[in-house]
Amino acid sequence: MNIKVSVIIPVYNVEPYLKECLDSVINQTLKEIEIICVDDFSPDNSHKILEEYAKKDNRIKIIKHKENQGLGPARNTGIKNSNGEYISFIDSDDYIKNDFIENLYNTAKKYDSDITSTLNIILFGENIEKNKKKIFRHTEGKSSVSIEDDKWYTDECMSVTVWNRIYKKDFLIKNDLFFMNIKSGAEDEELYQRILLVNKKTSYNHKAIYYYRKRNNSIMGTISKDLNNAINTIALMLNSIEFYKKQKAESIKYLYARTFNLVLIRFNITVYKEDFYKHLYDFTNQITLEKEIAGEINYAQYQIIKLNKEYKNYILYKKILDDISNYADNLNKDLNKKNKIINTLINKIVWFIPIRNLRDSLRKKILKYINS
Repeated sequence: MNIKVSVIIPVYNVEPYLKECLDSVINQTLKEIEIICVDDFSPDNSHKILEEYAKKDNRIKIIKHKENQGLGPARNTGIKNSNGEYISFIDSDDYIKNDFIENLYNTAKKYDSDITSTLNIILFGENIEKNKKKIFRHTEGKSSVSIEDDKWYTDECMSVTVWNRIYKKDFLIKNDLFFMNIKSGAEDEELYQRILLVNKKTSYNHKAIYYYRKRNNSIMGTISKDLNNAINTIALMLNSIEFYKKQKAESIKYLYARTFNLVLIRFNITVYKEDFYKHLYDFTNQITLEKEIAGEINYAQYQIIKLNKEYKNYILYKKILDDISNYADNLNKDLNKKNKIINTLINKIVWFIPIRNLRDSLRKKILKYINS
């Protein structure tokens, strides 16, 4: 069989959800696929489920890690053992619509794309409101994204996730687009940053639907309590930076702003702020931020962190910055309130004048008098 798409599914501790995921993949309308399930040393009965499905469908290939390595390394194992023209990554607690792969594959072939993605991602699971389950518009076309402009909020945006698209295998190999050998962190974002730099042909097909399960005990759900995850995120960002430096990319200034923002988010959500701060300080002093790109708020944070090695000093200066920001916000609110009152009073004064031009002229004279 000519394998068109290799579907790579890392498996770890997903026994309650794995069958739903596998069912959605084996029932794809595109039949010329292989399904590479990488058992990342899962402690539950996931491996038994994989063996059960492999007996029913010979397209399923099971690879078992001898120790738990994490999502990125598991995906690398899948890539290295794949035989398809294109590669798709599916998380084992999610599932896909039955024509997900066919839609993406047909568009990829139509435009000879290296990457074809969808933004039609439906959230479901624990604590998800019904209004989160919105269907994205069904559009298709070529796209063009870069580190300077990733076309956020447009049809062309790819999103940072790795599982909402398919990749030409040769494209990944040629550009050395493997995941870092790190157990957990912002591995999707790191790969995405490198993808944004390399030469590529991209397209989108929002008819393809991916169902993303939100779990309270998932990796993202426990990230605030995982100090190693935060520290690993810095290592991942530094890997992207090194990639850009090797390419002598002038666009690295955009990467600096992007990586700093992500590391700052990790710092803000972690419960181990003081322990993580020394890593944040070291990282901040390895990058150069430009105010015009980073924005005023992030740039102010960057300057405070860069100048304060001790966490207690950072807290002091951060409080001063917050107090100034709050004062400015309150001042603006007071001014807005004052202006509304003034405008209301002026309107009451001039309302009796029937001619609009005269009314507007009087309003301007009154405002000029008040401001003077």
